[in-house]
Amino acid sequence: MIWPVVVDDEPFPDDLTWHVGDTVSAQLSWTQEPTAWGQDDVEPLLVSGLFAVDYRSAEQAVVRAGRLAAVWQDPADLAAGRHRLAGVLTHDRYLALTTSPVVTRATVASIDAVRTQYFLDGGHWVAIAGTTDTVTVPSCDTTYLVDETLSAADDLSDGHWVAGTSADNQVLDGDAFDQRFPTRNKPRTARRARWFRVQLEVGE
Repeated sequence: MIWPVVVDDEPFPDDLTWHVGDTVSAQLSWTQEPTAWGQDDVEPLLVSGLFAVDYRSAEQAVVRAGRLAAVWQDPADLAAGRHRLAGVLTHDRYLALTTSPVVTRATVASIDAVRTQYFLDGGHWVAIAGTTDTVTVPSCDTTYLVDETLSAADDLSDGHWVAGTSADNQVLDGDAFDQRFPTRNKPRTARRARWFRVQLEVGE
């Protein structure tokens, strides 16, 4: 079965960098309520289905489906057993420093660099909803996570502008955005790549 997994922009040692076709030992974490990415970013990463939940302690469980296993820190108040869940899987290369990880053996089926458009607001980069796209790459080498600065004329004027990193966490619709930033003062925009979406093929 194919599972989408988030790999962040922290560089791997060269000998551990994942490439398409590699067989890897993934240390996976499960996030039930992902908040690290904007809503539009999370949608293609959400996985759902029937999972077995085994508790190691009150603060930690292991989520399993077939040969896939992931550590769930601070799990919800669920009884041990099988539950229908929806969440995001991430590869946590430092998991062994904080807990005893479980390892999932898998084959890397594909890798995409995930990019989102942002505008600069008072020193904060703010994600723009609906602008996420992907670029297929051969490995998780962080040199593929390239930022592209766009001119003010390239920014989007329709839809909703969702604050992802600004301090006030505002949500601006198109009219409010135009009122705040008149045409002559449109903010600088950029397309930023901060993580990979890796499709892992895991045995049943």
